[in-house]
Amino acid sequence: MIKLTIDEKVFEVHPSRLELLDAVMRTGSISAACESVGVSYRTALNWLKELKTKTGASIVHSTRGGKTGGKTELTETGQKLVEQYYSIQSTRRPGFVKSFIEMKMSARNVLSGSVKEVVEGEILSMVDVELESRQEIKSVITTDSLKRLMIKPGDKILVIVKATEALLMKP
Repeated sequence: MIKLTIDEKVFEVHPSRLELLDAVMRTGSISAACESVGVSYRTALNWLKELKTKTGASIVHSTRGGKTGGKTELTETGQKLVEQYYSIQSTRRPGFVKSFIEMKMSARNVLSGSVKEVVEGEILSMVDVELESRQEIKSVITTDSLKRLMIKPGDKILVIVKATEALLMKP
């Protein structure tokens, strides 16, 4: 069981329910999510009902078919549950978040490190990260992002590098 918190309510959820939410998020469909995690549609509906009871909020929002076909999306509460799940899994299973990022983004250069220093500016801030390889990398981000992510010295952090050019020099 995994302990989660929504609006100061603390409750336990079986990981399979969170895997279902992850699959719904990825596929946009409850039936495709069922196929992905290997459960029946009825079981999935029961799990979603269970989560709604525990959180006191809707977990998914579905629209019926038609010309464009139906779709199912996670509500804000459903997204918060999945985010907490990813966060917990990242501490339990090293490489989980890195694999997820590589699966969802076109960037393949995901480096681990810890924040060494933060220089906060009015609009832009600089974050100095010491990588696990004992090298440093500096990143300039908006101060809004710095505050939203609550980045501070000592934090474990991932640096995602997407470069259209990589310059090489032979000394």
